Amino acid sequence: NSSNTAASGIETFFPSEKVVAEPSWTLTGFFAKPDAAPTVDSSENFAGFVQAALLNRTEAVNRGIKSKALYVVRHTRAPAVLVESGFLSNPFEARLIATPEYRDRLAGAIAEGVAEYARTMPPPAKPPTQLAKASP
Repeated sequence: NSSNTAASGIETFFPSEKVVAEPSWTLTGFFAKPDAAPTVDSSENFAGFVQAALLNRTEAVNRGIKSKALYVVRHTRAPAVLVESGFLSNPFEARLIATPEYRDRLAGAIAEGVAEYARTMPPPAKPPTQLAKASP
């Protein structure tokens, strides 16, 4: 996203707003009854957990979390973020990103952020248990 050779760091984007498709436009519309009122997560907290883990594991420059109208994070009901993990225009970061060790560190940090965020979510609701009726 930059041709500036001095640009550096990691930033994580979350949607400025969600645009959820109508159930009839999704595959679930063909296979299951759509949710009555889907809850939509803004993903801001999710972005914070991922960004914190990335900074902890990489010691990169913190470019922060930012809301932006990116299609890939807006058009989903699920929490979604987009991570920009460095600048290929920066010679140092380009060499760093080219190493498998650093890419593994980035992947591990993202997984850690996902896991930390997931721990903050309430457990899914269990369907009610149906009891068998006794015959008279």
